[in-house]
Amino acid sequence: MMDLPFASILIPTYNHERYIGAALDSVLAQTDSSWEAIVVDDGSTDGSGAVIDAYAANDSRIRVVHQPNGGVASALNAALREARGDWIHWLSSDDLFQRTKLALNRRWIERNPGVNFFYSYFWLLFEANGRREKHDLWGPLPLPGLQIPTLFYRNYISGISICINRKAWHKVGFFDERYHYAQDYALWLRLLVDNEARFIPEWTVVNRHHAGQGSEQFPEACYFDTAKAGIDFLNNHSLVELIPRIDLSDPDAAADAIERVVDIACDRSAFLYSLGPHPALILRVLEWAFGSDAGPVAAGLRDKLRDRVRSMALEEGDEDWNWVWRGLAVGCAQHNPRFAYHAVDARELARREHASRRQGRGGPAEPLRVYLRRFEGLDERAEPPAGSSPARIVMLVQSVEPALLAARQAATQLSEYGLRIAVVVSGYPYHWEAAITTVPRPPVDRDGFPWFGEVELALALDRRPSRTPVHA
Repeated sequence: MMDLPFASILIPTYNHERYIGAALDSVLAQTDSSWEAIVVDDGSTDGSGAVIDAYAANDSRIRVVHQPNGGVASALNAALREARGDWIHWLSSDDLFQRTKLALNRRWIERNPGVNFFYSYFWLLFEANGRREKHDLWGPLPLPGLQIPTLFYRNYISGISICINRKAWHKVGFFDERYHYAQDYALWLRLLVDNEARFIPEWTVVNRHHAGQGSEQFPEACYFDTAKAGIDFLNNHSLVELIPRIDLSDPDAAADAIERVVDIACDRSAFLYSLGPHPALILRVLEWAFGSDAGPVAAGLRDKLRDRVRSMALEEGDEDWNWVWRGLAVGCAQHNPRFAYHAVDARELARREHASRRQGRGGPAEPLRVYLRRFEGLDERAEPPAGSSPARIVMLVQSVEPALLAARQAATQLSEYGLRIAVVVSGYPYHWEAAITTVPRPPVDRDGFPWFGEVELALALDRRPSRTPVHA
């Protein structure tokens, strides 16, 4: 019986006749020869299929799968199903492995028993002039225990540099084919819940930079897809699962970790906000700190968290970002605040962001329109009425039902025009859904309403509405 290889190398390819030979040559040149390469021709229409078939005919370690075009995630999954090695690697068909990559990985695996996930630096090869340069990570090297939150800020893991134990990989499942650019990013998040990644401070791979690569043809889509994957992950994981190797019963460790997570939540340049502002990450923190089962360590951090939210609410600006933090500040203005996490709909968030951009707020609207249509099957909403503006509206609800239902229905319709809506109702925990902030009525001795700032309209649904601009 043939021994199983140390390394399985997943190589998806689509119309890379020009590059696939060099990629396979870099695998054949490995100083560690215990490998198999599973090359998936993802419906190429050029000569890629013939090139890889010829390589496979000359070396039995190269196996080929031909399939109709299904995208990168589909091709990677097809290769992963065929993988037999103990350690999984990934090589894009326009990139290269350094000759010692597999040997270097093997040494790190032997020196770090129990570690299932490795990644490294990479070279950049500029095709236009042939220049090669050593490159740092795309994001900051995360502090211990903060690998998942740091991914919400920047993706610091180069996909072709990874080396992952096959059993650990199979435990979390395959690539999620809903993502067209962030299939790797979404997988790293899932893997990091149970596996701490170990960084190898060596340059083990070569990332080719050329005009034909997908990230260059539609670079904005990478950010949009990354935000979508990050939001989806937050929708399904509590704070404890975001920092699984932090001892939250240790006051010093908890205080440091929470401060750093909140720093990321407060940074509007974080990848997590590429589809628009939302409170998902800070809500996971507040949910933990103010939860009914929160322990003394969490309780001890509440005042600091309140102060941080308030400082964000006081920042200058009149954008959706500011409105999110002002609603959170109102939510904090209780004797015993409650925060209910409600799943953020990334598609609806993106549609709202697109409407905002069409009104001249934020970045260019066209890339987001293309992303929504091409990958989400969504068209833009109707053009807002001429002269419309992102007015701030506060609805005061005296009774929970049916006034709350009516308020939320009205708020949903108004938000279609980019209006910023807050529904205030007694005895209701803070939550944020479809860009509508629902907050409890602040007690009279806590001065909660001023955190909204100036609003254009305040409605008391049990009384005749006032149309006079007020300071809430």
